[in-house]
Amino acid sequence: MALKRDKQENAPQASEISEHKRADEMAQGEMEQALSIANKIAEIFLTVPDSEMYGDVLELVLKATKSKYGVFGYITDNSDLVIPSLTRNVWDQCKMLKKKIVYPRDTWGGIWGRALVEQKTLYTNEPLDVPEGHVPILKVLVVPIIHRGAAIGHFQVANKTADYDEVDIRFLESIANHTAPILHARLQRDKEERERKRMEKELKASLRKLKESEEKLQLVGRLTRHDAGNKLFIINGFAQIAIQNTKDEVLLGYLKQIVDAVEIAQNVLAFSKKYQELGVEEPQWREMRASCDIGRFNINLNSITLINDLEGLEIFTDSLIEQVFYNLVDNTIRHGGGEVTEIRVFYDEFEKGLKLIYVDDGVGVPESEKEIIFERGYGANTGYGLDLIRKTLEISRMDIKETGEPGKGVRFEISVPKDRYRLVEQE
Repeated sequence: MALKRDKQENAPQASEISEHKRADEMAQGEMEQALSIANKIAEIFLTVPDSEMYGDVLELVLKATKSKYGVFGYITDNSDLVIPSLTRNVWDQCKMLKKKIVYPRDTWGGIWGRALVEQKTLYTNEPLDVPEGHVPILKVLVVPIIHRGAAIGHFQVANKTADYDEVDIRFLESIANHTAPILHARLQRDKEERERKRMEKELKASLRKLKESEEKLQLVGRLTRHDAGNKLFIINGFAQIAIQNTKDEVLLGYLKQIVDAVEIAQNVLAFSKKYQELGVEEPQWREMRASCDIGRFNINLNSITLINDLEGLEIFTDSLIEQVFYNLVDNTIRHGGGEVTEIRVFYDEFEKGLKLIYVDDGVGVPESEKEIIFERGYGANTGYGLDLIRKTLEISRMDIKETGEPGKGVRFEISVPKDRYRLVEQE
């Protein structure tokens, strides 16, 4: 026969219900208070500078735990404990000669050291042994701040009037749990900022050394060109005198070869000066019509007509663009086969940018040579003209190709990105 249980037998008494209700209400109140403090801490982390942030957070924690003294510290990548915030009035009362702000890992000790190493909350309501001159610590509660299984800091509060109990532990642990991801984010940000500053410092040092090396190279280059130029001038002068004072055809042939070699050497020196200037000058908006006129100014065109249709075009580049026009015209005169009658320079816009186009009506470039003509050393003269053109244009993010039809003249197309040119209406 089944036994019937008296309904009154297991029914909770009114006093028990009331006690459970009070406990639930207290727990709910603790949770709400902890959440409120955590939200305030988050706001401080987001809005307050580093110099004040840790101190402001600690003040909140001390007030919430009714503690007189406290510490809010964090752990660095080197496992040092840094204490940026110690209760402010401790500094006035504490007469210790040495107040450590950074504690290396091998110096961790006492209750706070154990709490960090063991990653667990520790507390005592008994007085602690402290160094001479330190304010008395009568009772203390230490809660490590744990993020992803690692201690990244701690809260330490001391000298509450009443004893620290389970309520204090739960409350401060809740605060620590809410603080952990925010503190981790701040420490990561600070780490990235330190790394950025370190890299900036190294970059500045490298740039300074690079500039010093560049200045030395430029000085050596100038001295070398000056001395070599003087020697070539003397050689050329004596060769010209010898040519005027001899009728020996064999000797005249040798002397003319000397003069030709001197001219090539002088061109190489002139090229080295221009090459050294690549990328040194700051770019600016330049009128291409004027740059073309300046570039061809020192070249004798003889009977060649040059049509400059670059009016209204400006390109963001340095003044070496004038050398580009000079070398293109010089290339036409040297390699046009003596048949050139007209040079035309114009531009054509397309979807991705603009093409600055240079054409002549000379012999053109064979298909097999359209790429190698830009290589250093190629050509009948110094072999530096088109190589210098390409490198000059690359500095300003432009490139050049030869697309003409062999036998019908050259066609050099310089591609200019959209952000490197503009068309200006002429008044």
